[in-house]
Amino acid sequence: MEPLIIRKAPLNLYLLLVLSILSELFFIYIFYGHFTIIAVGIIAVVSLFPAWLFIYAVRELIKKSPHLTLTENQLIVKDRDFYNWKNIEGFAFSTEEVGRDSAGSIYKNYITLSLEDGTSAKIPVSHLDRKADEIMYLLNEYKRESDDAKRP
Repeated sequence: MEPLIIRKAPLNLYLLLVLSILSELFFIYIFYGHFTIIAVGIIAVVSLFPAWLFIYAVRELIKKSPHLTLTENQLIVKDRDFYNWKNIEGFAFSTEEVGRDSAGSIYKNYITLSLEDGTSAKIPVSHLDRKADEIMYLLNEYKRESDDAKRP
């Protein structure tokens, strides 16, 4: 099977770009006509987070770094965690509450890998370019293909 790369959803990154630009414009609008040394300093300090969001989103859009890579032999998570298919016993999908705000609860989707040594690895899949059920299907297919290739 060909290696399959799953990345962060570009729509989310574009939304971060728009949000950071709009917040920058909002800060400038608040102080428009009142540009004093203090106002410029406040704008500079308050603009650090939107500027960081903008740089992060642009960097991710340019790099297109993989979040999950499925190969014949292993599952690679963010180019740093490697799980051989033979060491993975199964997969489970879960949705967990990660916080609350005034609008309600905030949930994240995870896929949990059950490993042979009795441990597990939880992989966030909420903001990827494929849906969680499709990722589960692909994981099962790659695992099955790997298992079939090792049988005589």
